[in-house]
This record gives sequence, structure tokens and C-alpha cells, in this order.
Amino acid sequence: MSYLRAHAFQALSPSLLPDTEPPPTPPPSGTRPSTIIAAELAPIGVRPGARTETLPMNATVARVCERLAGSTRPQVSPMERGRVQIHLHADLDERRRWVLSHRLRRELTLVGWSVEADASGLLVHGWSSRSLEHRIRVLRLALSALRNLRATIDVVCTLTQQCLRQTPRILQQDAASSVLADVERDHLRWPIRLAELEGLPRSSSRPALQRQLDTTLELERHLQAACSRHMNVAGRAAEAMWRHLADGALEPAAARRAVIDTIGHELSSADRPTSTFQGQHTAINHAARRPSGTGWPSTGPTGTQ
Repeated sequence: MSYLRAHAFQALSPSLLPDTEPPPTPPPSGTRPSTIIAAELAPIGVRPGARTETLPMNATVARVCERLAGSTRPQVSPMERGRVQIHLHADLDERRRWVLSHRLRRELTLVGWSVEADASGLLVHGWSSRSLEHRIRVLRLALSALRNLRATIDVVCTLTQQCLRQTPRILQQDAASSVLADVERDHLRWPIRLAELEGLPRSSSRPALQRQLDTTLELERHLQAACSRHMNVAGRAAEAMWRHLADGALEPAAARRAVIDTIGHELSSADRPTSTFQGQHTAINHAARRPSGTGWPSTGPTGTQ
């Protein structure tokens, strides 16, 4: 399975695809930023900490670092020429440093930026034609994968069962809220990724890059709609699974089949009402919540000139 297909498929079946595939090969160490293929760079003269167009990019990089690094979150600093420097903690052992650097580089490349390793950690440049093309392909594959609502229903049934096993007297609303938070963060993933890009301008002075940025925005709108549909279905499935298990009328396997049959019938009808819980758990509406912890097994950009 190719790296691109694995990236998109993880949006639905993260436990099947370990998070170990390398990102697209970065430019060779020592390459001058001006020679990186189709990278969009800012004018010379930007100072660290200055209020310039680099700051939205800096904020987005910081959000990604917060999600992936957790308590070992690296220092993020704006640099000259519209770049952002990521300083990895010096006290990280070699293995943890490599893993974190790998994950950050892959995720930031997926945003559409050119990223390269340097002595202190990573250096994030501006928009890259190659990285944006990579993002477009991954978004299209994710949209294709998100046609499968059955996987989300299965995940919800498992999570609801685990929730009731751990807290037998939990209320339906509390159980649904917990399950939906896990689905959004660890199963779909894309709502969190898209939320991290809030406030990031997608603009470039180069027409070819601007066309790619416009394409990513359009695909992201479709992807957000697909994720909202999955969250809607997840809310109904969590409610139904809780009812079947809480009253003890059905065994877990029978309850799962009943939920799948019921939700499947609903999905075959048009314009079903939205779950009462879905609106509470859409990442675009609460971008500030970006949990970095682990949990159920796991599998989502503004420009500079």
C-alpha cells in the first residue's frame, strides 16, 4: 500500500496502518532555501517575533507541535525569509528525537509546506508545489475512504461498550460525549487537522501555487462536510448502543448488530435529523481543544510570500 493511500486510509482504520511510513524525501541537507523547488518564500528582512505574515504560519506550526509532541513540545520561532524554526528539546534521547522529528516533518509536509531537518530540529519553509500536490492526493483519498460509514459505526459500538464497562452507571449524554471526542480525535483525525489551520491564509504570489491552494481549500470543504456526516452518524450510533446495553436487553454482539441495522436503515433514507450531540464535537467549532494524549488507536494549513 502506497504512502499516500495509507495516509488517507488511516482516517478510518488507523489501527490497521502503523504510523511509520516516511514523509516525502526533504531537500538535501545544506540546500539553500531559495533553491527548494517551487517553495514560496517571504521577503528578506523578517525578524523573529515581528508581527508579519509569518506569524499565522508560526501559530499553525505551534498547534501541530502541541498535538504531536505533548509535554515535550518544542520551541517554535519565526525566522527571516518567511521560515519557521522548530527547536527540539536537547534532552530528548536519540530515538525519541528521531520519532518526533519524523512525525512533525510528515505532518507539516502534509499541510503543503517544504520542511527540512537542521542541527536544532526542523526548518519549515513556505508553500511547496510538491507538498501541495501531495496534500491534494491525500485529501482526495481521504474523501474516498470517508464514504464508508460502517467503519465509524463499528468504532462507536466498541467505544460505547468500553465506556459502559468502565463506568456502568454513566449517563447517556456523558457516554456519547466521551465516545464522540474519541471518534473525532483518534478515528477521523481530519477535524483536528483542519481546525489547526484556522486563520492560516492560503495565498501565494505565484499563480501555479495559488491554483493548488484553491484546490486544497475546495477539497477541505468537502472533507469537513464528510467528517460532519460521520460525527452525525456517530452520535446516533452512540445513543442507540447505550440504550441497548444500559438496560441489559441485548448482549454486546446483538446490540452491535441492532445498531448497524438501525443506522443503516436511517442512512438509506434522506435528510435524517442531526444527532443532539454532533454539534458539540465538531473540531472546526472548537479549535482550541487539541488533545495530544493517546487513547483508542490512531490513523488534519496560512501561506507566506
